[in-house]
Amino acid sequence: MVISAYAQDNKRPSNDSLRRILNDRNSDDSLRIRALNALASGYLMVRPDSANFFAKGLLTEAQKQGNIRNEGEAYRLLAISSTFLGQQKEALEFISKSIRIFEAAGMMDKVEMATSNRGNIESSFGDYRSALTHYKEALRLALERNDTAKIGGALINLGVVYEKLKENALAERNYKAALQLFLPLQNKTALANLYNNFAVVSAAQKKHKQAMMLYRKGLDLSQQIGDLRLELTLTNNIGYVHLETAQYDSALMYQQRALEGRIAINDLMGRIESHLGLGEVYHNLKDYPSAMQHLETALQLADSSMNYPLQADVHKWLYKTHKSLGNSNKALYHFESQNALLDTIQKEELRQSLMSQQFQVELSQQEASFAKEKMRASEALQRRNQQIVGLIILAFLFIAASVVFYRQRRRIQIEQQKSERLLLNILPAATARELKEKGHSEVQTLQYTTVLFSDFVGFTELSARLSPAALIELLNRHFSAFDEIMQAHGLEKIKTIGDAYMAAAGVPNASLNHAEQAAKAALAMKQFVAKVFEESEGKNAFQIRIGLHSGPVMAGIVGKQKFQYDIWGETVNKASRMESSGVVGTINVSRETAELLNRQFELSPRGEIEVKGLGPQPMYLLVGEKS
Repeated sequence: MVISAYAQDNKRPSNDSLRRILNDRNSDDSLRIRALNALASGYLMVRPDSANFFAKGLLTEAQKQGNIRNEGEAYRLLAISSTFLGQQKEALEFISKSIRIFEAAGMMDKVEMATSNRGNIESSFGDYRSALTHYKEALRLALERNDTAKIGGALINLGVVYEKLKENALAERNYKAALQLFLPLQNKTALANLYNNFAVVSAAQKKHKQAMMLYRKGLDLSQQIGDLRLELTLTNNIGYVHLETAQYDSALMYQQRALEGRIAINDLMGRIESHLGLGEVYHNLKDYPSAMQHLETALQLADSSMNYPLQADVHKWLYKTHKSLGNSNKALYHFESQNALLDTIQKEELRQSLMSQQFQVELSQQEASFAKEKMRASEALQRRNQQIVGLIILAFLFIAASVVFYRQRRRIQIEQQKSERLLLNILPAATARELKEKGHSEVQTLQYTTVLFSDFVGFTELSARLSPAALIELLNRHFSAFDEIMQAHGLEKIKTIGDAYMAAAGVPNASLNHAEQAAKAALAMKQFVAKVFEESEGKNAFQIRIGLHSGPVMAGIVGKQKFQYDIWGETVNKASRMESSGVVGTINVSRETAELLNRQFELSPRGEIEVKGLGPQPMYLLVGEKS
């Protein structure tokens, strides 16, 4: 594992004295701020859950006191701790807020640090292209301030991303430049990270002796500075070198030691990596049951991390292990899952690359056009005279042209943003991009999806009692809440038809957790409807039936005017039948969906129930998540 979170806080809090300050109601406000900051920073590398808790306290206190610097710092610490806890969406939201606050306050040193942290977050979750952009911006900011340590840190981070992108020559170049900066400074933290990163590149080039020497130097420094997270990373990486050189007993010892430490500090990404490494070792030892145990654990943890490259690696080794055991069906499932993830990664990288190229082309065209305009204005004025008056006029025209250019560019951006928002309200993001780039959208066949149907019970009777305005208001309240639930659980809303609501998981982007996502969304819908019903004491309120079924669907844009995104196929029809065959106030699921949910959710079998056009169908009621 390469370390990209250079120069993070590594202080250990003196718990008793700091907590006494927090518990003392008479403590000075500035003391409380400092105590919360110290606790959040100190726990960051050893207990990210505790760091997250104290960072939230720091945010509350900073906002109450109007302390801008510490408000931005609280969001930064929340972002880093959320990353360690595997919470990608929250981490990106927090770091964006931190950057905005620091920029508005003109704190450029903090902007540079938070921008670098954003790169760390994106790199941690496999978005290396975005990470590269933010690391380069952090390097630019550090160069502007001539901050040697931060320049070196940015170079390390760039090297990390180049290593992830298999650009070992570029990675090595950045590491060498960083080493020249840090050796004179004797910065042990930076050097420990740097030795680790050099070792990773060396190992990738099969220079195992060099890699081991560098890892041990880094391990010694990490122990000196008390950086437990880095120490565990280096321990795990030493295990990988032993694995690659077929020294399996040593590999097991180092990786087991790293796993125990990572469990103790609640390092989600580290635990995934250690379980994966142990799975590889046991596979090579042909101890397939032990390999399976670690790989299944790694998969369960990786599914919640949204780190697609790591998930793909886990599926690769599960495929190999099931294949070795002769489990053909399971091997095929993991092989297809790995390919689906690699395809998702490749498409995302291609999309980002194309967007970057298009942006650069547009910018170059604008700059070339602007340069021609400046040249024409300059030549015209020079012909008239070479006096100071001409220069003043030239400067004036240059400024005027700049203003016009900026305003035109800004107007175009605003209109583009309006179009983007409108399109994204109608279509999924991936389909909207395809429509813009190609002028049309290809019909997709999606193999792994779960379709959700819901319908309000007693809608006809209620519509007879309520005024049209009251009925629409009640529907809007429910459907707006459902929209938020779908977004929170990663489902795509397909459409509403009267009082029916339809959504799908695994659409349009593949998801290995589609059934789990749909189940959690359905439970949240059921809870919301029950709450509204209880608040109104059953008067003028809806009850609901929900149905779920999993299987393949076709998806695409329907129509040429007032087009909409839709899905169709036997899976959609059967999901609708699950809803109509359900019980009021419950979630009715098919056997196919139940098989995907039975490990994590409590299900109550209903037996076989006759369904029009389908015959007897096994059905289950989704009760809730298992404790």
